[in-house]
Amino acid sequence: MKTIQMWPWLRGALTVSNIKSVWLEVNPWRGMMLSMVILVVYGIFALGNLLGALRVLALVVPAGLLLNYALHHLHATPQKGKFPESGFITTLIVSVLMPFDVSAGIALGAITFAILSKHFLRLRGEHLFNPASLGVVGVSLFVTFPLAWWPDGYLWLVILLGLINLWRTRKYVQVATFLLIYFAFLFTITERMDVAALSLPFFFAMFMLPEPVTSQGGLRGQFFFGLIVALGAIVANECAWLAAVALPTGLLVANLSRYLITDPAPKYAITPGFTPQH
Repeated sequence: MKTIQMWPWLRGALTVSNIKSVWLEVNPWRGMMLSMVILVVYGIFALGNLLGALRVLALVVPAGLLLNYALHHLHATPQKGKFPESGFITTLIVSVLMPFDVSAGIALGAITFAILSKHFLRLRGEHLFNPASLGVVGVSLFVTFPLAWWPDGYLWLVILLGLINLWRTRKYVQVATFLLIYFAFLFTITERMDVAALSLPFFFAMFMLPEPVTSQGGLRGQFFFGLIVALGAIVANECAWLAAVALPTGLLVANLSRYLITDPAPKYAITPGFTPQH
């Protein structure tokens, strides 16, 4: 009886070093986009409201992609005619923040604010604010609504994909600083370490906070960025009109702070393969 041998070229390709090398050459947008697609698809079936989830996606995703495509075409940007990876990620993040019963006006308003901010609120060739955060905070200034945070309903998957995202973006210090300070804040409220730990906003910390364009790059900058996000969110949590969007508000404050507290390290030096997009 013959022993079937794996093709030599395939056996040589499937090594840890080769797989790691290929993954590092992939733009982090692709990894983030794949992670978001997995989180959204899993949530559609795991959260027990199939029609509600599909309704939110039907409201947010097509509207966001069409608006983003139109603006790229209008401004003749380098992304004109290409699939808007960055815009697609924004639509998925905004979607998972929406409650299943959200009104069409709130959902469309949030994604409209988010996409417009990517194109018009810019400085030095980059958008000023995390788009999804600005979208939900912008709408909340007119009408109060709760954020749903779909992925925090299946933390095991968020943490698994989140760790891959952090390894890819190299934002360990930023995220760790935020989580430690916010954990201390939650502990003062709950007085139970287990409850505080399980209440941590892991999706926000691992997917929204480390966004490369609107956060700091070097280690010093990461520390101050994570610190300001946490403190900003804690303060916003004490304001009745901002409490529902406290985390995104803290992130917006930190987005602005990066122009005041700068890090001399190259912005994308520790995020290999990253090429900013609109």
